[in-house]
Amino acid sequence: ESSIVVSGACIVLDIGGATTDLHYTVEIVRNDSEQKPPAGVSVGRFVFTDLGIVASRDSLVQQLRHHPRLYDFLGRALGSAGSASYQAAREGEWEPTPAVLSCGCVFLALDRFAHGRGPGLPTADLGRIAQVILTGGAAQTLDEAAVVRIFELYRSPANAAPEVLVDRRYQLWVDGITWSGATES
Repeated sequence: ESSIVVSGACIVLDIGGATTDLHYTVEIVRNDSEQKPPAGVSVGRFVFTDLGIVASRDSLVQQLRHHPRLYDFLGRALGSAGSASYQAAREGEWEPTPAVLSCGCVFLALDRFAHGRGPGLPTADLGRIAQVILTGGAAQTLDEAAVVRIFELYRSPANAAPEVLVDRRYQLWVDGITWSGATES
């Protein structure tokens, strides 16, 4: 039995060196979304092939540097150090840490999902999300509180903050390879 318990509508972000994979429960998809998950599925998946902290690093940094909400993102990810990082990013002198790059993958994936920016990616109502699970090698550097602060950029104050879990023991991977597919009666 897994030590990770899904407690409602959720997303899983698997952040790695080359890509960030988004897995989401379909009740998060907005009713007016142009793209919809296939009928009969309960979980969808989308791969952001340009969001990773090693092989996709240059693309990720460029996207962050030119994002209109870079200042807000850096303030959420870095607190008071965000202003200095913002200035360095705008001047082309920015060398973000792996932790900031991982936060950047979260930020950009949420931004795209909230607006349906990606071929076949539906538009999400992020206020419906009760839980965010982060896994993958790059997710190991993440601070749960920073992720909650970043998530606040995409939710109404009327919505409760989601629970954020970092899969530091790679339990989702272990569960996936050991799952038999059988259900208990």
